Amino acid sequence: MIFRILALIKFLFHAKTRWHIHSPFVYDFCSQVIRQSGYYDYPEIPETIRQKLLHDDTTIFFTDHGAKGKGKIDRREIRRLARRSLLPVRQCRLLYRLASYLQPDVVLELGTSFGITSMYLADALPHAQIFTIEGCPETLDVAKKNFAHTGFGHISPVEGRFEDRLDEVIGSIARPGLVFIDGNHQYEPTLRYYRTIRPFLSEQGVIVLHDVHWSHEMEKAWKEVLKDPEITLSLDLFRFGIVIFRKGMARQDFVLYA
Repeated sequence: MIFRILALIKFLFHAKTRWHIHSPFVYDFCSQVIRQSGYYDYPEIPETIRQKLLHDDTTIFFTDHGAKGKGKIDRREIRRLARRSLLPVRQCRLLYRLASYLQPDVVLELGTSFGITSMYLADALPHAQIFTIEGCPETLDVAKKNFAHTGFGHISPVEGRFEDRLDEVIGSIARPGLVFIDGNHQYEPTLRYYRTIRPFLSEQGVIVLHDVHWSHEMEKAWKEVLKDPEITLSLDLFRFGIVIFRKGMARQDFVLYA
């Protein structure tokens, strides 16, 4: 907690607004995605599901493959898991705007949880293929029921640890135009996921990493990602780290208020 507070203070000291941006592409991207200036008809279904999850006292066997759990299995109430693991509405809406702006044909998500972010992405991209990997079988079962109940048939859930399934999935699908990495917040695994995905990304692809200032390890991983010479644009939004690839553009890096 102390680390995150200090990281936030440092971020606020360095962060700029879109008014400091001179590139037309970057300014438009920030205006449409980061600081919403257009109209977006945000989906209601994921938030209806969120409220049900937050009040669901059903217990499931939760397998925690994250930085602290390391495969530990115990019984937990869905509502408590949802309270801890679901992305806030504001962050889900930013991902929705990003997907709407980019319009990729294929999306890959690492970390399904109960499927809220998957449904936001699927609603923004009704004609895209959405692939999402989740390591906890019973959590994924809940997500699958949510997908079936809400009619998001173009979401393809994959069960298994990222370490076990990522190579197989990324090698069997078309090049993703948008990747969202939200799981196992540790230095080495995060870098490994990035380096596994990067060669398969579409030419104008975007990778989003969640909680890049969550810990010293995640901040270190984010700094290492930024050393990739092929990155055209990087955006540090504190909660999200976004890297964009566009040929023919000079490299730019920004720390921005979201």
